[in-house]
Amino acid sequence: DTAAGMQHRRRVMPGAGMEKRIARVEDGMEPEHLSSYFKLWPLFSWRESGDRGIFRMLELWPAKNAGPVERNLAPFWTVYRRNWIEDASESECLWGLYRRRSGPDGSRYLSFFPLFNYHRSGQPEDSGSFSIMKGFLGMERQGDTRQWQLLYFLRFGGKGEQP
Repeated sequence: DTAAGMQHRRRVMPGAGMEKRIARVEDGMEPEHLSSYFKLWPLFSWRESGDRGIFRMLELWPAKNAGPVERNLAPFWTVYRRNWIEDASESECLWGLYRRRSGPDGSRYLSFFPLFNYHRSGQPEDSGSFSIMKGFLGMERQGDTRQWQLLYFLRFGGKGEQP
């Protein structure tokens, strides 16, 4: 119990545990959840704070939240990672072979490197693109205008109907 709120910690063994922080509130009010953290070493970790969070699988560092380790070493052993902030999220698997992003404006991105790539922009503009084998076959759309790509260098189309 601190001046800012309460902090609950549970440790099952050195590599497994959880932590939850709750803000102090006035009598008769609902407690506000500040952050949560759960780790099952070496399998995964999950951290949430407000409207943002991260899930990481494999988590080979046994300690909690070491900034330099997370920046410099964690990307080497992280097989799957998912970040989210409010309505936006990003997932990555196998060091970028699979990527997925979604934005709060409705934009989407999906990639299975090097086989498939898809992008759709958010509202209000109606545009998007897809590519198979990084340009073997592809299409780019901007409103009513479509441009096709074939065999990496042949491009055709691109003229929309003019009023």
